[in-house]
Amino acid sequence: MQEKNDSYYIGKVLEGESGAYAVLVDRYKTLAYNISLGIVKRPEDAEEITQDSFLKAYRSLRSFKGDSKFSTWLYRIVYNSSISHLRKKQKEVPADPGSPEMLRYAGQPDEEGSQNEDLAAALKKAVDLLPAAEKTMINLYYYDNSSVEDIARITAFSVSNVKVRLFRARKKLHDHIRTLMNNEIRVS
Repeated sequence: MQEKNDSYYIGKVLEGESGAYAVLVDRYKTLAYNISLGIVKRPEDAEEITQDSFLKAYRSLRSFKGDSKFSTWLYRIVYNSSISHLRKKQKEVPADPGSPEMLRYAGQPDEEGSQNEDLAAALKKAVDLLPAAEKTMINLYYYDNSSVEDIARITAFSVSNVKVRLFRARKKLHDHIRTLMNNEIRVS
């Protein structure tokens, strides 16, 4: 069966086939959850925010103009809902070790074997050490293949600000990985 694009399913939902929305939920639920988790740090809150965001998107689907991708529009709703949640809490949320979905390839063996697994584990730890906004941008850019322009629309940062933040996040990742790998070598 050939996979249809988002606009096909959006059209079906707008025609009254509400079950078609399940395809969109299934397609974007993991990254939507990870965006929220990266901001709110609590899995229970991230799950609730993700569900609420999908419901908001469903209810507002008629207002989706198609100026951007559906995923960009949805992730913007998730991002804003997560930020609103933090503002309502008005207290520091304890850090969570992170989502295993963050790096889909972490731990997958290849020719390099355990060395590659060590690097993937260090990369996951390094991503988890990033501030929420940078973690979200790395997630969107590298794992969702979102463009810088899409990330700017999602986060409400300027395109140049997104570029700068991605550059800084990559530098921090490099530094964190180097530190983590050096610590691993010393322990071994």
